[in-house]
Amino acid sequence: MLLGIATQAEAQSWDFSSFSDADVTALNADTENWTYDSSNNRWKNATALNNEVLMANGQEVAATKGLRFTISAADGLRLDNKKHSCTLNGAGRAVTIPALKKGDKLTVVCQSSSSSTARALTPTNLTVTEGFAKATDKQTCVGIVDEDGDVTLTADGGIYIYSITAGTSTGGGEQGGGDEPGTQP
Repeated sequence: MLLGIATQAEAQSWDFSSFSDADVTALNADTENWTYDSSNNRWKNATALNNEVLMANGQEVAATKGLRFTISAADGLRLDNKKHSCTLNGAGRAVTIPALKKGDKLTVVCQSSSSSTARALTPTNLTVTEGFAKATDKQTCVGIVDEDGDVTLTADGGIYIYSITAGTSTGGGEQGGGDEPGTQP
């Protein structure tokens, strides 16, 4: 008897509500690339990044594993235990979610870092179905990937990113996740 087995690709997920002990140790040890701000319980990048993964003390930061960042200057990115976020600190800062498939659903929970200035993330390669509008309140942003490839989210000002989830909504390729650090099944 032949049994048909249906498989569903797991979603990739990044939750910035807390950082692992291993990430904290690596970030604290890497004073060349990261500056710890003890009054705000966060790490700030010390060097520019050009579509790069985040490294700390010679290893990829598990909380952001697989994501790539474009940050033009120091303190343009913050890994923030106090705000429970990965913060794009200023206009033009970007995070890229690589190798998504056409039809994949992307969900981002974010908020302007200013209570009085509405800000947004501008996505590429994504048809927006919800959110991605200028706001001061926390919002859930949802879109469907237009074509196989990367999706880049670019901030128009300081934006707290609380989580990112990318998964298959209409079929497509396997998206990893699950066993990788920085992801959850």
